[in-house]
Amino acid sequence: MLRAQGIFRLSEVETAATEPNGKLSVQKKAFASPITPQVMGIPVAEVDATHLIIAAGRLVPQGLAQSGKDQAWLEQELKRLGYNSIEEVYLAAVKGENTLYTSPLHQQERPGQSIYYKYKAKNPGLTGFFCSC
Repeated sequence: MLRAQGIFRLSEVETAATEPNGKLSVQKKAFASPITPQVMGIPVAEVDATHLIIAAGRLVPQGLAQSGKDQAWLEQELKRLGYNSIEEVYLAAVKGENTLYTSPLHQQERPGQSIYYKYKAKNPGLTGFFCSC
């Protein structure tokens, strides 16, 4: 039961209790606990969520709503990237407030572009960059 929780020495256990469901709950001693940024007092920036907004050429309404964007914004950004419609996009995702990732439905329609194209909406002069991921 202890090994299932990553404990291989009894000396690492501060407290152990059997729960009503039969499972063992264990509190490790401080020296056996993993070091985390919080333990070290290091501030950590929150990670922006990525929301899928287009899948296989179809809008994902729930993802678009969760991203805080609307369809008018999406269509404007797609036009800026050279797409004529949502149907031309295989996958699209929004990360944070201003980053849109797209992948064309038909690669041959966009020669020279790799799978992901990154565009910073807050810097309209930025043309983006290609990632050969």
